[in-house]
Amino acid sequence: NLMFLSSTQGLYTFNGKSTDLIIESEVYKTITDSKDNNILYIGGKDYLSIAKIDVGKINIIKTFNIAGEVRFLFQKNNKLYYGANGYGVGVIDLKNYNVKHFTENEGLPSLNDNSIFEYNNEILIGTAHGIYSLDEQNNKTSWNKNYNVYDKEAEIQISRPKAINNEIWFTGEGTLDKIERIQEITTVKFENGKTKKDNKYLKRIRDVSPKQFYKTDSLIYIVTSDGLYCYDLSFSGTQVNYLTLISSVLTKED
Repeated sequence: NLMFLSSTQGLYTFNGKSTDLIIESEVYKTITDSKDNNILYIGGKDYLSIAKIDVGKINIIKTFNIAGEVRFLFQKNNKLYYGANGYGVGVIDLKNYNVKHFTENEGLPSLNDNSIFEYNNEILIGTAHGIYSLDEQNNKTSWNKNYNVYDKEAEIQISRPKAINNEIWFTGEGTLDKIERIQEITTVKFENGKTKKDNKYLKRIRDVSPKQFYKTDSLIYIVTSDGLYCYDLSFSGTQVNYLTLISSVLTKED
């Protein structure tokens, strides 16, 4: 019954009443194991640690020295995936602790802001130039034509991607055709061989920098630089086009 709080001052635990500092170094990301909630993965500045939670304390099992800021973590079965700014993407085999390293030499467009996620049973990466596939067997990454809604040449950073309800939710930020600047929260679905983009309701969230997407039941909570938003998946509004005459407009704070 603990909450872990990552910060540049360290890793804290919160029991509902008070906080305790348990790691005194910069921590950017923590996740628990998908099968064992007592196993904690910790991403920090120049390191990644695997720890076991024991009565409000943690015991470090293994630490990997990584030349970068480990800001993204994703775990599936016996593999732990991480994105480290300045270092690229890594894959740790949790059985033997062997590590595979993916950089620009393996096809990544950038060493920074690479976030790993899963969609349609594929391991994918949100990068500075769209969504890339991670091919561990052939030790390479490549631009995935099925899941990208922007051109390959477009400088669009795909941030915080997450698979929710058979869709990919993410923030796209960058420049189209070297002219148009965009920042949008959107969803992408690949169905019947076609890629579909849908953000008609998400367009209401403007001029913010989304940090995370969390799903619970039919609600999606969107953590942004401007506060917390809630998106109701059960809402099925129908868009209707109609003609009307607007005689006056009254604007207030919203």
